[in-house]
Amino acid sequence: MKTQSTRSVILTILLVIGLALVGWLAWSYYQTNVEPAADETVPVQTQDESDDQPPIDDSEPTTTYESDGGMTIVVDRPLSGSLVTSPLTVDGTVPGNWSFEASFPVRLLDADRQEITAAPATLTSDWMTTNQVPFAVQLEFDTPMTSTGYLVLEKDNPSGLAENEDRVEIPVRFE
Repeated sequence: MKTQSTRSVILTILLVIGLALVGWLAWSYYQTNVEPAADETVPVQTQDESDDQPPIDDSEPTTTYESDGGMTIVVDRPLSGSLVTSPLTVDGTVPGNWSFEASFPVRLLDADRQEITAAPATLTSDWMTTNQVPFAVQLEFDTPMTSTGYLVLEKDNPSGLAENEDRVEIPVRFE
């Protein structure tokens, strides 16, 4: 009788320890992998903080912009004021929630703000996040009559609501 009672106590203790371990593991996972609520402030993740992306090569300049809505947008190519020709490769990083279904619109305008061309930029990794995600797009265009213009990156806004609009404008030059 004593043996069965001792065995029950030991099994109960092991069960409690096992449940505590599972609870601790779940809590640890939640703390490191669950996105914050929409009303929480989210720090911008830099390349040095990311484990799953290669570090930025410091020899290649990038430009960091703050969008009209206060979001950080990093453009690797083209740099502000660059001379651009067709085809134009545009790449960098944007917050994942700047896209809808992993894309957002990119437009090239002339100095008179007339659209020369437009295409959707594609996010190249997990876009269901508020962290920075790489993007790329290639624009083909005929050289406009004006010598300057703007590259416009726009937050995808399927709702069409003005309060969800956001953008960055990058001045460019044409040949």
